[in-house]
Formats: sequence, C-alpha cells, structure tokens
Amino acid sequence: MLPFVLVGGVPVLAGEDRGQLVGLSVPDVLVAPFDLDEIVGSDSVDPAAVFWGAEMRMARPMRQAAAGRRAGRFQPRGDRFEPLPEGEVSGFPSTTLLAHRAEVPSVDVVRLSSLFAVSTVRTPIDKAEASFLCFTKLYDARQRRELPTVDEIKQCFRGLQNTKSRMFSEVAAYAPVIHDAIGRGLKDRDLRRYLVRETPLPTGLGVAKMSFTLALLGHDCICLDTRLMVRMFGDKALKIEAGWGKDGDHVSELSLSRYEAVEDAFLEGNPFYNPKDPIGKARAQWSAWEGVGGKAASHWVWLHAIQV
Repeated sequence: MLPFVLVGGVPVLAGEDRGQLVGLSVPDVLVAPFDLDEIVGSDSVDPAAVFWGAEMRMARPMRQAAAGRRAGRFQPRGDRFEPLPEGEVSGFPSTTLLAHRAEVPSVDVVRLSSLFAVSTVRTPIDKAEASFLCFTKLYDARQRRELPTVDEIKQCFRGLQNTKSRMFSEVAAYAPVIHDAIGRGLKDRDLRRYLVRETPLPTGLGVAKMSFTLALLGHDCICLDTRLMVRMFGDKALKIEAGWGKDGDHVSELSLSRYEAVEDAFLEGNPFYNPKDPIGKARAQWSAWEGVGGKAASHWVWLHAIQV
C-alpha cells in the first residue's frame, strides 16, 4: 500500500512520477510534487511502507489536504466583491506604498509593518490596532533603539498574553531578514516565496500575514484573510485556509502553491484589479476587504507609526 506522509502539515498519499515524488491529496484527488526534506512525518496504513532515504516519524494528520502548483484550481470568485457604499472613499494609501516600493524601507518601517500585520491574526481590527498602538508606545519610549521585553509586551493583550507577546517579540526581531531580502532586489511573489520557503519564520508570520506585511511595504501580494475567504468560499473557507499552514518555521511548496491558486481565483473577475497597476493585486485586496466590511480602512495606527 502507498503510505500517507505529512508534507508541510498536509497528509497526502505518496508516490513517484518519472523520478519525482508526488502526493495525492484526499479527498480532493489533486496531485502535487514535493521533496524529501518537506516530509515531516508518516501516517501509513502499511507499517512497512517507507521511502528509501527519508527519515520519518509517526504523526497524526493535523490539516486538510492541500494541492500543488499544477493541481490547485478554483473557480473565479473575484466578482463576489463590490465597491464601498456610495460616499465612502477607500483608505488605500497609494502614495505611501509606492514610496516603499521605490526604495528599500528602513528596518524600523519593516518591523512596524510586520507587527501591524500579525496583530490582526484572528483578531478584530479595533483590538488589533489597540495592541499595535500599545507596542509602539513601548517602542517609542526607548527611542526605537531596543525592543520591549516579552514581559513588557504582555500588557498589550487581554487574552493569550504569553502567545501574543512571544509572537510580537519574534516578529520584531525577524524584521531585518525581510529588509535584507528586499535589499537583494526581490519583489512581489518572488520576495514572498523566498521568505516563506527559505527563511525560518517567526511565530505568527505565515504566508497570509507575510503577504499583508509585504503589501504594506509596497509589494504586490494579497493577504487572504478570513473576511475575504468567507466571501469567496462560505462555510468551506476554514477548510481551504487550513491547506497553507506552516510546518514548523517554513511554508511548504504544497501550501504556497495552494495559496497562489486561491489568489488567482480572487483576482479573476475582480472589479478592483488592474494588472497594469504595479500594486494592483494589493489594491484589489485592500478595496475588496473594505467592500466586505462596508467602510474604508486607513489602518491609521500603522500609517501614523511609520511616518513619525
């Protein structure tokens, strides 16, 4: 029998196609390639089934199946997004984002942008802004010369204080990695791919929030958050989102490919998307997100923090 293996937290039936390891996701019946170093565990119906050269450990599947670049296909869903109510003007900060795109932002701007992005993880925007504002006050009190301690950051949260303060601390320390990657000339999806595939990611920063961070820094990426996913997929949204979670401190090729496929489905038919706009994907995401919420979003606490 073929073994079930865990690739980036995704259970797949493993096989071989012309010398390339491939995984068959269940129940999607989608095929995607993977490498030996992406296997993090085995959950086989046949205890004798192994791959030569692969060191495996027994583990239970924790996520729904995800597909690879060649297999992940979704119907166009961009037409499910509509403009803001009459009289509402988008808060999309084109001038700021294009300025960030034109040159490498400082480590400080990168740090504050990534922290604002992760502050929104599974959190209403008002609470996210409050926690971010709390951090910036602590940071400014040190004249931005050193990071607040984990114990100090805890006061910025009402629940899950240990987890969230650790997340803020790790993401803040990771900012130079993003800064250096931008300095190498990487942009947009190529920049995101390098960061999520080739660098050890901190707690709280996966492919979606990395996309939000990079969008704030002027790169053409889409943060597929729950608000957009529910509009596109309804009650299937969480199942689809589960397909691109991190395995340890990396995002697998399977997960990233699945994410990109949903991005494509979001853009196709989207009234906000202009492919000639250098930040058209990010603009479409921002405008669509506002449209679902029914009001403009300036993200003023982030905008104020980076301009001080």
